Amino acid sequence: MGEFFKLFGLFFKVGSTNFGGPAIIPYLRAEVLKRGIIDTRRFGRGVALTEILPGSTILQLSGYIGQEYRGVTGAIVAFAGMAMPSFLMMLGLTWLYVAYHSLGIVKAVLACMDAVIIVVILQAARMSFAVSIKNWRAAALAVIGFTLFMFKISSLMVLGGCAVLALFVLPEPKAQGAGEDVEKFPTHLIVKIVVLCLVMAGVTVGAFLWEPRMGQLAVYMIKASLLAFGGGFATIPIFLEDIVHTSHWLTETQLMAGIMLGQVTPGPVVITATFIGYLLHGLLGACLATLCILGPSFILVVAIGPVFGSVGNNPWVRKGVTGVLAGFIGMLGSVAIFLGREVHWNWPTGVTLGLAALLMLWKKPSVIWLILMGVAIAAGDFYLLR
Repeated sequence: MGEFFKLFGLFFKVGSTNFGGPAIIPYLRAEVLKRGIIDTRRFGRGVALTEILPGSTILQLSGYIGQEYRGVTGAIVAFAGMAMPSFLMMLGLTWLYVAYHSLGIVKAVLACMDAVIIVVILQAARMSFAVSIKNWRAAALAVIGFTLFMFKISSLMVLGGCAVLALFVLPEPKAQGAGEDVEKFPTHLIVKIVVLCLVMAGVTVGAFLWEPRMGQLAVYMIKASLLAFGGGFATIPIFLEDIVHTSHWLTETQLMAGIMLGQVTPGPVVITATFIGYLLHGLLGACLATLCILGPSFILVVAIGPVFGSVGNNPWVRKGVTGVLAGFIGMLGSVAIFLGREVHWNWPTGVTLGLAALLMLWKKPSVIWLILMGVAIAAGDFYLLR
């Protein structure tokens, strides 16, 4: 039992400093190698695994490391340790948002934060394009995703269409050195995976019985979890479609506030789900949304990790995932336009947008610095120029 407490403590510590997203991976690597939790080859295998699975890169990698170290229990402990700091911080920030968002200075700050979020989303799309789009065919799929989502075509149809097209138009991908071991799926793992799936199903059914809207929230979060290929930013188009455009539970402005608060926490963008759940159903909703956004992708790590070599090097799988990634990159461009329409444009928000864009292109600073810059501009305008 003591080793599980130590494992949780290690990942909680790393999760508390995870302000750089995937940039924290070298630090995590040094910490786990130093303690002999995993070796270099298996760590690299885990990084490669995150490329073909939906969800937060750092959380998926944490679950994989825990599973390699101490099985499914280790995976749960490591995954929970990495996610817990950002979850707790998001709860606190959301409470503050609910309590004070109507104040004049807070409105001014949030308006500038909206401009920052537009830049952050476009930067995420640009970086994903540079990493994932290797030829003009994949770029064309991104354009298709952008165009279809602009017309508010269902994300499932957009991503499914891009995946199917990718199977036929993309060239054969190179093998990814997923592993040198002879892989055989451990039969004892089947029961544990079934139990995890039943737990998720039970939570969803229980939410529906508690209140239909709670159940629908659970379904939306599970959908986002299973479709978020390429990292946490891929959940943003899903949230915009389901939470804002379809259900009208939140406004675009509220969603942008949630995304901004997610950038302040030391964790993945998917933690925006905590904000959404809290606004809809308080603490219970926050816990439900967080569990349902994290649970399905965690189960995929547990299920696919042991046979990643077979799955990860399948050319059809890799082409399909590339198609989905291309579709998401295009959808992120559409999201920036949808959200940009809702920004209260004036000189502070315009200056914030321009400076944030220049800094992101020039120095690529942490989003925290862009947020602090926006706060300074908003406060200066509110207290000195009005």
